[in-house]
Amino acid sequence: MNVVTQIHPFLDGKAKRMLIGGKWLEAVSGKTFETRNPATGEVLAHVAEGDAEDIDRAVVAAREAFNGP
Repeated sequence: MNVVTQIHPFLDGKAKRMLIGGKWLEAVSGKTFETRNPATGEVLAHVAEGDAEDIDRAVVAAREAFNGP
């Protein structure tokens, strides 16, 4: 399998989410940002733009994972 075949499913046009606590979540703000191919400038994907609230969610999930249920 070549790199293009592996990347193609990622480039499906859907905004990419953040993995927090084993779940794919959108940013609390709903904001995204463009990720571009540095060689061509082409937009590859839109990615969730995390902020302080998202970091807090990730820290809580990490603590729960570390400490257990």
